[in-house]
Parts: sequence; C-alpha cells; structure tokens
Amino acid sequence: MSGYGASNIVDRLHPESVRVYLITSELVRAVHRGLAIKSLKQGDDPEAARRHTAHLDGLDWDVILVRDKEFRARSTPSGKIILHTGCFDLLKTDEEIASIIAHEIGHIVARHSVERNLYRRSWFPSCLRHYLLQRQELEADHIGILLLGAAGYDPRIAPATIETVKEKLGSRKACATHPSTETRLQLLSQHKVMEEALELYREVKANYSLCLTLRSMAASPEFGRFLLGE
Repeated sequence: MSGYGASNIVDRLHPESVRVYLITSELVRAVHRGLAIKSLKQGDDPEAARRHTAHLDGLDWDVILVRDKEFRARSTPSGKIILHTGCFDLLKTDEEIASIIAHEIGHIVARHSVERNLYRRSWFPSCLRHYLLQRQELEADHIGILLLGAAGYDPRIAPATIETVKEKLGSRKACATHPSTETRLQLLSQHKVMEEALELYREVKANYSLCLTLRSMAASPEFGRFLLGE
C-alpha cells in the first residue's frame, strides 16, 4: 500500500487486526441499516436509503492496521480505513476504536475526497479551502456518531473519546484542515445531534432484544410442542 512498507502492516490474522476488522464490518453494515431506519421513520420512499448509499456499492471495504506510534487514522475513497497502532495506546475499548473508525467511514459516505480534489485547485481561495475542510471534519463527526448508534454502540462514546484523546494528547488548536477539539465537542453535544444518534441506538437494541426473545422461544420445548399442536 502506498506510503507504508509491507513490514509495517500488521498481519491480518493478528488479534488486533481481527478486532478492528470486526468493528469496521459492524459499522459498514450500519451505513445501510441506519439510513434505512431513518428513512422509514421519516416516511420516505423505501428506496430512499439505497439511493443515498448507491455510491458505496462495489467499494472494496477494508481496514489496514499499521505499526506506527502516531495517533492517526485516515480513509481512502475506495473504502479502505488505515489505522495506526498508536491509537491503541490511548484508546482501549472497542467502543472507543469504533468511534475513530466511524469518523473515517463518515468521510467516505459523504464523498469528501471528491470535494477535496476541487479545494486543492490552485485557483481555489485558501481561506475558503480551510473553512470547507474543517466543515468536512465536523460532517464526518456527525455521520460517525449516527453510524455508532446504528451499529449498536452507545453514541455517547463519541464525545467521550474526543475528551479522552484531549486529556492524553492535550488540547489541539484548530489547524488548517481540522476544527478545534472544543468545536467538535460542541457539535456532538448538541441535543438534536445526540438524540438522533440515540434513537438509532435504541432502535437497534430493541430489535436485538426481540431477536434474542424469539430465539429463546424457538429453542424452548414448549414452543416445539405448540408448533406440533401437542
């Protein structure tokens, strides 16, 4: 992979590689699940969710774990998530790791790479470029917190993760392409944003509980005798 030597890429069978792959798979499935739930609740056409994610069809989704002490994650328009092992030094739980990966998937869902190609043109005003790139990061935060909820992760982990990173790395001032930590927390703490994510989370958890109940019923001898009319 461009930019990384083969020796720096963690083997796919390594426990941490398997771990991030499973987390990423849950979040990728949540892309379609979350939009479908939201579409149905808003009374949209059943095909609305599919249209919103049509550009994701055929993507070669993958997550690559790279040995690097730097705390960093990024994504490519082809569906690849690159995660540095340095992230594990700060974040320990699956929920925290999911928060970082969900943000990167948010960039892919929003097709930010297409916009960035425009922003990089020499004639594009630099002051406007910086503003729009920072807005992309906030949009990825918003999409990411919705994906967490749709994947069954408590979305409140998103601002908590940002706080954890802030405590361990220190507060970061807004740079040319990224908003400040405070600005990101302000967005994710908005009642409307958090409630939207929590609604998806509750919906997924309710459906999961129903599935467990039905499985339990189906496995019981009483249910078997009921089906047989005994």
